[in-house]
Parts: sequence; C-alpha cells; structure tokens
Amino acid sequence: MPTAEEEESLKELCCANGVKLSKLAEGCDDTVTSLEMFFSGYENITGLKFFPNLTALILMGQEITKMEGLSTCNQLKELWICECKIKVIEGLSACKKINILHLYSNCISQITNISHLKDLEVLGLAQNNIVNIEGIGELVQLRNLNLAANRIEQIGHCLDVNRNLEALNLSGNNISSFRELTHLIRLPKLKHLGLKDPLYAPNPVCYLCNYSTHVLYHLPFIERLDSYDVSDKSLREMAEATVVKKKMYYNMRVKTFQRVLADMTDCITRKKRLLTHDTRDRLRTLSFNIKEVRVLSLK
Repeated sequence: MPTAEEEESLKELCCANGVKLSKLAEGCDDTVTSLEMFFSGYENITGLKFFPNLTALILMGQEITKMEGLSTCNQLKELWICECKIKVIEGLSACKKINILHLYSNCISQITNISHLKDLEVLGLAQNNIVNIEGIGELVQLRNLNLAANRIEQIGHCLDVNRNLEALNLSGNNISSFRELTHLIRLPKLKHLGLKDPLYAPNPVCYLCNYSTHVLYHLPFIERLDSYDVSDKSLREMAEATVVKKKMYYNMRVKTFQRVLADMTDCITRKKRLLTHDTRDRLRTLSFNIKEVRVLSLK
C-alpha cells in the first residue's frame, strides 16, 4: 500500500505509463517492466518498490536533484535520468545488472559510484561539468562512452583498461593536443570516434592542420570519424602517404638546417681563430713596445 507521500508521485507515474494505481493498493505490480516520464516536473524518484520486475526506467526533463529510490530496482538494466538537475552519481548500489546508463544534460562534475556496474556497456554523460575521465577503470565491458560537451582537457591513460570500447564521443571538450589523441591507439576495438560531432562544438585540436590525417594515420582501425564514414581503405592509404611525404619533407628540412648550422658554426670558428690570432699578435707588439719604452726611459 503506497504511503500518502508516495501516492502523489505514483499517480503521476502510473498515469504516464497506463498503470492502474488501484492495483498497487493490493500490492506490487510484477507485470510492469518499463516506466518512463517526460517533461512533467517530477521531483522525486519514489514508489519503484511496487515494480519488482522493472528493467527499464526513463526520466527526461524532470526536476530531480538526487538519484534515490532505486534500492529495490535489482532487475534494472537500462536507466535514463537526463535533462534533470543531478549533481552526484549515487544510489546505484543495488542496480548491479545495469548495462545502459544515460545521465546526460545534468550537473555532474565527477564520474563516481559506478565501478561496481560490471555489466555496463553503454555510458552517456554528455553535457555535464566533468573535468577528468575517471571512475571507469573497472568497467571492462564498456563499449560505448559519450563524454561530449564537458570540460575535459586530457585523455592520458584513463581509458587503457577499457579495451572493449567501440564508440567514443569526446566532442565539445577542451582537448588541444595531438599527443592526447595518440593515447587512443591502446583501444584496439575502437570504431567510432567523435571529436567534432555536428551536435557539439569541436575540440581545439580539430582546428589544427592535418587533424584528420593524424587521426587516420595513428588510428587506422577507425571506421567513423566525426560522423563521417572513413572505412574506405583508400582514405587510410592517402593519410599514410601524406604522413610519409611530410616525414620526408621535414627530414629534408632538418638536414638543411643542420647543414646551414654546421656552415655557420665553421664560419664562426674560423673568425674566432682569426680574431684570437690578431689579438695575440697585437698583445705581443704592445708588450714589446712597452719594454722598449722602459729601456729608453732608463737611458
């Protein structure tokens, strides 16, 4: 039997999903496996204990500020709490079967409290305030990760453990160095990479010359880059040929500079020797003249 506090929220939840509230007065409704609510001002996650077989919960555009009320959802496999006001990832300790988790468009600043979700395959945390890629080192089954539109500047070794990752979206962040992108070579199954997805702003690195060439050369297993199909073998061959040409060009430039530097060094050395020799001769002459003057003065 729902409490008075739960009843109002349950009315709204049941109405949105075609569930009879009267049935809950008799006990749990084990026929419901999916619940969803869109843009209705829902404030608290309550009453889910009446749906023991719930496997999917979708809450979009609500006034929810805390992830709570999920302690009885031990069958939950798919959870969406998006476009809400969540600040901290929490309350998922009982939801160990989740394999799809979307928390985009919230106010989350850290990736926490999800390391126990060993079956998690899809994680969506776009449009939050995340600065560091962290807290996902134990999610070895993760295949799809969306961290677009956050405040990430570095990739580093944070994704090394996630070797099953197939799709990664980092668009709309602050990644500015090619060096950071080369860390992705340790993800052998990565097929889709987004760094300037049309839905988000580009990373600063995307404005650098040869951005696409660099990615295709260092990540030849990529099939889709920034929503473009790059699976054609000729594109990778073109990128490789471009890199080879640039290497040859820059090697030639380096040798040219080295030759010029050697010539300049040799020229400076010769001039130094000449100046040193002249200075010594002048000092000898000066010393001799001083002695002559002293001798003459004694006479």
